[in-house]
Amino acid sequence: MHANHLQGSGGSKKVPVKEGTVTEIKIEVCAEDGKTTKTYIIKVKRLSAKDAVLSDIKLAAGNLVPSFAADIYEYSCK
Repeated sequence: MHANHLQGSGGSKKVPVKEGTVTEIKIEVCAEDGKTTKTYIIKVKRLSAKDAVLSDIKLAAGNLVPSFAADIYEYSCK
């Protein structure tokens, strides 16, 4: 895990996130008084493309043919 510190970003900044690892992003905000600050830490994990598997298909009407399986890519509705 590594930290990314965003300072004076004007509200946005691109943070590189490596595939398969947890990236810790530290965000510090300052109140209108210019003195009071609060820090937020967000932990982001980017999944790899091999983790992007369809887990289900649901139809509002009809039947899926053939029955769902993660390794089948073509279906029809009857």
